[in-house]
Amino acid sequence: ENLFLCGIRNSYSKTDPDATMMNTKYDYYNQTGVSKPCYNLQIGVSDGLVMNAGLYQTPGDTKTFIPFMEQFYQLHGYYPKWPIADAGYGSYWNYFYCLEKGMNLGMKYNYYAKKEEPKFKKKIYNMINWKENEKGEKICPQGQVFNQYLYDKREEEGKYLKLTQVYGCKGCGTCPVRKACTQGKRRTISRNPILEEFQQKVDENLRSAEGQEMKKQRSIQAEGTFGVMKQDRLYTRIKRRGKDNAEMEVLKMLIGFNLRKYHLYRLRKQCQA
Repeated sequence: ENLFLCGIRNSYSKTDPDATMMNTKYDYYNQTGVSKPCYNLQIGVSDGLVMNAGLYQTPGDTKTFIPFMEQFYQLHGYYPKWPIADAGYGSYWNYFYCLEKGMNLGMKYNYYAKKEEPKFKKKIYNMINWKENEKGEKICPQGQVFNQYLYDKREEEGKYLKLTQVYGCKGCGTCPVRKACTQGKRRTISRNPILEEFQQKVDENLRSAEGQEMKKQRSIQAEGTFGVMKQDRLYTRIKRRGKDNAEMEVLKMLIGFNLRKYHLYRLRKQCQA
C-alpha cells in the first residue's frame, strides 16, 4: 500500500498522501534539515497576467517543463516564443523539446551565471575553465590533451536519446585533482557535443538585446507574481489537502490575481483618457 501511494516519487506525507516531502527555501537557508509536505507550483506570466499554472509532485523543476508547456499549448493553441526560465529548467531534454516545438532556447543551465564569477574562474582544474585547441579538444592545466576516445554512454530515459562521449588522456601522474589520474592512471571526461551546442545557443540568445529584456521581464513578472502572492496577499500555505483540491485553491488565488490586474489596467486607461 505504501509503494502504491508513493508511486514514482521517493516520499509522501501521511497527512496528505498526494504531497511530497520537500526541503523549502527556509530549510535550505537555515540548515534545519527538515522536510515538509509540499507541492511544486509552476506559473507562466505574460504582460503581468498568469497565462498558465500547474501543481506538481516532483521537487525539481526540470521534469515539470514539458508537461507545463503541453498544458499551455492545450489552453492557448500555440507555444511561446521565449520560454524564459532559471537554471532549474535547462536540461538536454528540455532544450531538445524547445527545438522541436519552435521555441527559442532561453532557459539557463546550472552554471550559466557561475562560470563568469572570478572565484569560479580560479578553479583551473574544472573542465568548464579548460582551454580548447583548434580541433575542439579539451586541454587540462597540465598540458594533457583529452583526445583519446574511449566509449559512449547512452541514456534513453526520456523521449530524446542522449549520447555522451567519454575521452581520456595519456596520464601524467601529477594532477592535483582528487578524481584525477595518479600513478600514471589517466583521467576521463564526459562530453555531450549536442548539449554544449545548446548551451552556446542559450548564451547567444540571452546576450542579445531581446534576450536581456526577456530576462529582466522574467525577474519582474514571474518573481513579482510570487512576491505579491506571498508578501502582499499573505498566501504562504495551501490549506486544502489532496492534489485536486490544492490545485483548485491555487487557481482561485491566481484568478483573483488576474482580475485585480485587469481592473488596475482598466482604471489606468480611464485616467489616461
